Amino acid sequence: MKLKVITPEKGTEIDKEIYHVEAQGVNGSFGVLEGHIPFISVLKDKSILKYQSKKTTHIQSIELENPVLEVTQINKNKATKETEIVVIASKITQQ
Repeated sequence: MKLKVITPEKGTEIDKEIYHVEAQGVNGSFGVLEGHIPFISVLKDKSILKYQSKKTTHIQSIELENPVLEVTQINKNKATKETEIVVIASKITQQ
């Protein structure tokens, strides 16, 4: 699964292969794993996005200002799909 975090000022700030994501939507918190159905969610302003890389057990987190999150499925080839999470925020702060 791939995570991309994009800001207007710097463009793509994070582009990583990850295992899972936890986010704080305006209607409650949720998690995303590989194969999740596509959706779009407005996240809470100044919310914390947590994610875990495939290569480590350490959970990383960033603070997001004015974020929107989109989950999509990308066809890698005819047999497999990859989940992609794109977050667009006005600013991110590493925790």
